[in-house]
Amino acid sequence: MIYLLRKEKKQSLTDPLTSLPNRRLLLLKLKQEIERAKRYGSPLSILFLDINNFKIYNDQHGHHKGDKLLKKVADILKSRLRNVDTIARLGTGADEFVIILPEDDYANAYKTSKEIKKILRKENVSASIGIKEFFGETIDELLIAADAAMYQDKKNK
Repeated sequence: MIYLLRKEKKQSLTDPLTSLPNRRLLLLKLKQEIERAKRYGSPLSILFLDINNFKIYNDQHGHHKGDKLLKKVADILKSRLRNVDTIARLGTGADEFVIILPEDDYANAYKTSKEIKKILRKENVSASIGIKEFFGETIDELLIAADAAMYQDKKNK
């Protein structure tokens, strides 16, 4: 019984395709990291990553290949980022990921975003990434600002 409850809890917090945290767990982790940043006065940044032209890719190659691409991006992110970072997929069917970078200011988050883009390009994947450093915003404000920064990055392509 306990095993089933643990399994159900994990499933409710994890994206089934990528095994990354889902939006629910992202919000919990982000709340924890914001509290930690406030308490210790440490920097905190987030990256909002969107795979460019994913809908077109899905339409041209089918959802099975689209799912493979999402898994590939998730695996790349997992292999590149630190254990203390949190990578989450925003929703099923979504090609958007949010990455929480504790102890990273904007400059370090920018370097990380450039490295991620470089690695993804080597795999023939193009992504736009918005960066937002935490300065006391609410979770919603932080996510909205990072999302807006991602759209600005997309426009600059």
